[in-house]
Amino acid sequence: MTRMRYHRCLIAALWALTVACSAGAQVEAPPAPAKPRAANPAMFAPGGAVAVGDRRMTPQQRDEWRFLKEAAAASRFESDAARLALAKSTNPEVRNFAAALIKHNSAAGNELLHMLQMRGMAAPMLADAQRKMLNRMAKLQGTKFDREFVEAVALRHQQQDVSDFERASMATRDPQIKAWIDQTLPQMRYQLVTGEQLAPNRARVYKISAPLRAAGPG
Repeated sequence: MTRMRYHRCLIAALWALTVACSAGAQVEAPPAPAKPRAANPAMFAPGGAVAVGDRRMTPQQRDEWRFLKEAAAASRFESDAARLALAKSTNPEVRNFAAALIKHNSAAGNELLHMLQMRGMAAPMLADAQRKMLNRMAKLQGTKFDREFVEAVALRHQQQDVSDFERASMATRDPQIKAWIDQTLPQMRYQLVTGEQLAPNRARVYKISAPLRAAGPG
């Protein structure tokens, strides 16, 4: 009897040990570290502009942001073209216009870059057409360069700038953008008038007036 009791106790102890081991194996393992979430493409607007959080912009805001990006690209194009003119042209009038263009874009561009940064937008790259135009002008020399610079930069580009800024001034509801446009427009109109004087045979878009002269050089 004693031996049988011993065997029963041993079997019971082994059974209890087996149950305990099984229960320990069923304890949940610690959760695996969460995988990082992939970046949401909607957080980044086209052209390098970064949207603020997941905020949805209204059509009005999209137009204003597009205007800022296009204005920044236009300013960069004009400055690059003007530097080419200073390096390649010997025409005093062309060189004076180029120097004034660089000065204006440097002053207006600082505020423009600040507005881009406030909205989480990176300075845009040049458009393909702008890069092609710069490459084309870089290959020209002498009077051929002067004619191309006057036609493309002093006339067409200035006319487009004035038109875009006047339209944006009437359309924008952003007081900061509105103030910057209205501060910049007088000098842009003066630059257009000055550019037209480099090509006297072209039809004039603007006539010089007293306010434009006052807003001119400087």
